[in-house]
Amino acid sequence: MAERSSGKATFDVLNGLRGVAAIAVVNMHMSQYFGVIHSANVAPAVDFFFVLSGFVISYAYEEKLTSGLFWNRFFIARIIRLYPLYLLGLIFGGLVVWFLEHPVNPARFFATLGLNLFMLPNPVAMDANTKPLFPINFPAWSLFVELIANLVYAALAPRLGNRLLAVIVGVGFLGLVATGLTTGTLDEGTERLQILGGLARVTFSFFAGVALYRRWTIRPTRFNLHPALLFVLLILPLMLKPGAPFGWLYELAVLTLYMPAIVWLGSGSRPRGVWLPVSVALGALSYPLYMIHAPVWIAIRTLEGWQPTSVLIGYAPWSGIAMTAGLCAVAWWLDKAVDYPLRRRLYKAFLHRSTHAADPKVERRR
Repeated sequence: MAERSSGKATFDVLNGLRGVAAIAVVNMHMSQYFGVIHSANVAPAVDFFFVLSGFVISYAYEEKLTSGLFWNRFFIARIIRLYPLYLLGLIFGGLVVWFLEHPVNPARFFATLGLNLFMLPNPVAMDANTKPLFPINFPAWSLFVELIANLVYAALAPRLGNRLLAVIVGVGFLGLVATGLTTGTLDEGTERLQILGGLARVTFSFFAGVALYRRWTIRPTRFNLHPALLFVLLILPLMLKPGAPFGWLYELAVLTLYMPAIVWLGSGSRPRGVWLPVSVALGALSYPLYMIHAPVWIAIRTLEGWQPTSVLIGYAPWSGIAMTAGLCAVAWWLDKAVDYPLRRRLYKAFLHRSTHAADPKVERRR
């Protein structure tokens, strides 16, 4: 954690952890190209995003929201933060679906695309075989539920005492238990029929992050672990996915105990030497990587005909490593050359001030 002249901190290790989690998600989705060296359980990485979001958004906004920041200004700030790269991923995904997958119902495709432009899912499936909530760029489901949590938090913030916060976290926990008992897994939310499971995940994890922030304001963690150790600790539970009937209990423990603990430990750790630019770079590429990797993966698999074997799969894991490295390089460039400059202009235009993103992975000062 680095201190800035404004008094706000940049949580550099949390930046790096976010990037590692994004790479783990890519690794899981593109597992065909990694052979046996891929994460087996990607769900906790997304829940890490949710916990971290609750922590940093409350860090950036709780005092402002409780002292009179208008809800609409918070909403505009969050849209500016999320939308540019969301739109880029949507456009890229739309091109892939239209030109490579050839949707069987063009009218529903354009209806879905139109609603997705407003970050909303289509209540009607794009076609009979389409399961994702956001079929044009399926990772967008997590942005949708996270934005819901953001707005609920902003609406409740002026009267969100610790007791009410505990109730909300408890409701989220009960939702996770109900999801596990009924489906046998907590890896829910991507598909249309999994929306309740996705809402349970974000309810628990996001508001657990808010609770962590409140604890941090009273007594910040005194642990200062090496970033490499924390990166490894984040990855370890992703490598194991126990089977039925109790696999969801493992996921429950990781989601509710382990991932909040990683955020807590990362909030007090400070990278030194080469680990500082590594953490900053990982933080910068994390969100662009998350938003562009799915259309790239689907385009490659579609061109290969979704065959169980191909030239690229034959060169696993080197093909997977090379593609991920290329995606990371493009994502880093998108943050530096496109996303961050565009958001600065949007903040100045709509919020009438020079600002930084309310998020440690991009918090910067002039």
